[in-house]
Amino acid sequence: MDRSALAYNHAFTLCITIALAFALALSSCGRAPSSSEALAAADPTQGNPAPNELRTETRDGLLGTIVTISAYSDSDSAFSDCFGAIADVDRRMTANAADSEIAAVNAVAGKKAAEVSDDTHRLLLLARDIYEQSGGAFDVSIGSVSSLWKEDGKFARLPERSEIEAKLPLVSQGGIVLSEGNTVRIDKAGAMLDLGGIAKGYACDLVLERLKEHGVSGAFIDLGGNIYAHGRKPGGKKWRVGIRYPEIGDDAVACVLNVSDRAVVTSGGYERYIERGGATYHHILDPKTGYPAESGLRSVTIVAASSTLADALSTACFVLGLEGGKQLLEKYPECEAIFITDDNTLYTTDGLGGQVEITDSRIKLG
Repeated sequence: MDRSALAYNHAFTLCITIALAFALALSSCGRAPSSSEALAAADPTQGNPAPNELRTETRDGLLGTIVTISAYSDSDSAFSDCFGAIADVDRRMTANAADSEIAAVNAVAGKKAAEVSDDTHRLLLLARDIYEQSGGAFDVSIGSVSSLWKEDGKFARLPERSEIEAKLPLVSQGGIVLSEGNTVRIDKAGAMLDLGGIAKGYACDLVLERLKEHGVSGAFIDLGGNIYAHGRKPGGKKWRVGIRYPEIGDDAVACVLNVSDRAVVTSGGYERYIERGGATYHHILDPKTGYPAESGLRSVTIVAASSTLADALSTACFVLGLEGGKQLLEKYPECEAIFITDDNTLYTTDGLGGQVEITDSRIKLG
């Protein structure tokens, strides 16, 4: 998922873009701060706001991204528990830390099973189901190939074709054995798990659970583009969420929709990328080729009650393309989607018909 959504509050505009979260007054539009800045309508350093005021807190570095939580809450413990839940997912499920559960499974691939937590085991079971339903378009066994494209855990390297060809046979969901007792075994030595296409969505759902436990009835969660609009704003208005125009370096809003109690997760080829030899390579890899997916899509946005499911499906649909993505979503009637194709045509699934407002003249409705 990518940081591709914008949210607008009733009393002000709360914008969440590539690597920033900031609020602007409705009567004016200010300069966007740098990626390290985060402005909010309520300043948490000035004491706890009343529950009818939106309090925003941001952390950088969790799950390799910027995390922003805005909630109608005066509870310090609510925010602390939310960020703690994200840190716990990061600690257990990242492939970039040697002491994570996923790293432990990868370290003994081809040798023996490793025990993981209930959460990690359940997430791997869901990933397997989506792999099967998508015909392999979503595959968490891609780690041996995705790692070739990384330097220090970031998408920053163009591997040699020979490297990809050597590792591609290790990409095999069928070689991952999930057993009772929360054990995971990878059959092939050198094969690796990578939960980058689903872990942020799962963390977002955990944040939602923590907010509900603290009695928070309205919040806007952004885990690097994995958006969740919880409840409604004071007065009963839904959250107004915008989808970014899918172009490198362009922060315009392509379209807008109003949502409540829904995740809005976008995958696009314009967020994380490298440029080499005059060509651009984005980070959404096709498990069948080991190279960035070329499906005729610029972005896919999934709208669903589950951020975990939306996260994985946005990746799978991007790999499958417009028609393949629509066919996949027929298996998930609780999910809706917005597709933007290479020629800037916007398509939606039937459940979003008439609910998406195009805000950029470069986008046309299909």
